[in-house]
Amino acid sequence: MRNLLILWDWDNTLNDTSAMIFKSLQETAEHYDAPMPTKHDLREVLSQHKGAYWERTYASDTQEAMDYYLNRFSANHLEARLFPEAKEILTFVHQSKTAQLIISNKRKDLLKDEIEQANIKHLIDGYIGADNAFSKIKPMPNYGAEVIAQIPHEQLLMIGDGTCDMEYAQAIGAIGVYIRAKEEVESYI
Repeated sequence: MRNLLILWDWDNTLNDTSAMIFKSLQETAEHYDAPMPTKHDLREVLSQHKGAYWERTYASDTQEAMDYYLNRFSANHLEARLFPEAKEILTFVHQSKTAQLIISNKRKDLLKDEIEQANIKHLIDGYIGADNAFSKIKPMPNYGAEVIAQIPHEQLLMIGDGTCDMEYAQAIGAIGVYIRAKEEVESYI
């Protein structure tokens, strides 16, 4: 059924990055002698990326702390792992001959590394990542348009775990499916 194109959000939809992100936040806080992040802080960073956490915690050092965090994130990114059912779901969709792309605000090079590590590149029709970090390009409607346009489809389905994923779905005329992982953020702290 090639008339449907599924767009999968990557982080915390297919790939479990909560523990790795929390570790990177802790390393940043330790480096700056700032308060250790809380469960609430992690949720805020997961949903808003830039968010109030950074200014609240680092004030005048916000940009420097974010840059340090991004370096830690890059160093730790391969610690993230697919959710247990993710590969099975991607395999099922692939075998049903439905096109699927992975789309992320994450830098393209990091996304590529993680997809290769997860050994799922053969199951997807491509992936879309950011040119630089913290760009928060979803929900911009032109994000990934050229890649999406290359795959014949009549209908788009966007599956993700965040409001920006649902806003992106709305912006590109896709059906948005909001999902939440079984494991809650608290289990990583």
